Amino acid sequence: MKKLLLLLVPFLLFLVYYFPTKLQSQQKQKLDLQSALENFKKDPTMQNASWGFYAYNIHQQKVEANFQENLSLIPASSFKILACGNALLKLGAEYQYKTLLGYKGIIEKGILKGDLIIKGSGDPSLGTDRVNGGLNIDAFLKKWALAVKNKGITKIEGDLIVDVSCVSPDAIAPNWLWSDIGNYYGSGFYGVNIRENHYGIIFKSGSKEGDSTTIRYTFPRFPDLIIQNAVKTGKAGSTDDAYIYGGPESNFRRVVGTIPPNQEYFEVKGALPNPPYQAGRFLKDMLNGLGVIITGKIIVTYQNQILTEIIDTHTSPRLLSIVYTALGLSHNLITEALFQTAFKKSNEPMSLFSAIEGMKRTLDSAKVDTKGLFISDGSGLSRTNLITPKQMVEILKFYAQSKIGKDFEKCLPVVGESNNFIILNQLIENKGKIKMKSGYMSRIRSFAGYAYNKNNEKIAFAFIVNYYTCSNIESLYKMAPVINAIAN
Repeated sequence: MKKLLLLLVPFLLFLVYYFPTKLQSQQKQKLDLQSALENFKKDPTMQNASWGFYAYNIHQQKVEANFQENLSLIPASSFKILACGNALLKLGAEYQYKTLLGYKGIIEKGILKGDLIIKGSGDPSLGTDRVNGGLNIDAFLKKWALAVKNKGITKIEGDLIVDVSCVSPDAIAPNWLWSDIGNYYGSGFYGVNIRENHYGIIFKSGSKEGDSTTIRYTFPRFPDLIIQNAVKTGKAGSTDDAYIYGGPESNFRRVVGTIPPNQEYFEVKGALPNPPYQAGRFLKDMLNGLGVIITGKIIVTYQNQILTEIIDTHTSPRLLSIVYTALGLSHNLITEALFQTAFKKSNEPMSLFSAIEGMKRTLDSAKVDTKGLFISDGSGLSRTNLITPKQMVEILKFYAQSKIGKDFEKCLPVVGESNNFIILNQLIENKGKIKMKSGYMSRIRSFAGYAYNKNNEKIAFAFIVNYYTCSNIESLYKMAPVINAIAN
């Protein structure tokens, strides 16, 4: 999964303009879809791959092209289509999370004799402004700290309790890889999430390959994190190839790999340890800065807390904005939150297992044949997720013909406009006509979404390739002519 293409911008732009002209010339040919597929079948680097393709013209109600469309394949992040679309269906575009700040006890002469309580709702947008309408962490914490101070509270003779009873204790999917869960894209989902459950380790690298690196600080800063640094300086022209290892609620982290040379302040992003606890600590620090003292401890609990009074209700941005960010940034945490929220059972905490059951029921009711479909999470991070190209297209058809059709399509990144497609934006001529979600892991590429042909007819498609033998960059050049041809 690591690292996102955005970290490789200079290298990728070099490839776009200087890659062998034979591959680029394929884009200039006005290939029909079937011819593009035939060329892809003959490619020697795909001979050992497992792959499938399916394209369906929704307007004409006919199959445009297909190959091994019933083969179960690993979709990577294009799997987010299922969770994000169903969140819109189940919750509605105007849904908003509500996170409460309150207390239990009494206030006497400015002293709260009781506990300050954060009551979570699973909102994945707390402390981030990357969702349109959201507040960054400083603005959010200041808002809450001022609400406490404006209540006349100067001292809290009790604990700061973080209530995460809205979710089950299982923050991450059981089959996520150990090499993923310490890194930013492997952040778990909690009842209280903060700053996208990310933090940064700021490194200084050496001048030549093999030099040691030093850690300057972490951001946000927190003193209880222990980091064992085994990161070395990489060769000239290298990018971020550092990986963070550590359990989701452990304060120990080991960082290995390399970072580029001659870097004074190089950030490696990790999964924030125990986000509910850190949210409480961040708020406590902000309160201390305003002169409000908490004498007790920070306690994270899965026991429902009854509030004497609500001090502030923090409302998230609209769900449509959250879905837009989840698909646009390919954000695993946000998608996992949407997945579990959409399928929450009444009077029960959210859980991954309830979400999986709920997704299967929804697909059955939509008359999608689920034979060969295996769901392990909402984000696609697990390699045990499996879906067929035809199933993905059937789901896209279902969305297109439902009440969320227009909203869901607006949330998909657009080829030629989105930064998601650094290379494809250069290779694909049909810019603005293809809206899709991509997926990428090592040796895995997928694309699924909608394309509009020359007659402006909407075509739902899915193209999933597992275990090609070319490089990951080359796989884009080889898949691009097929994607482009869908809109010819």
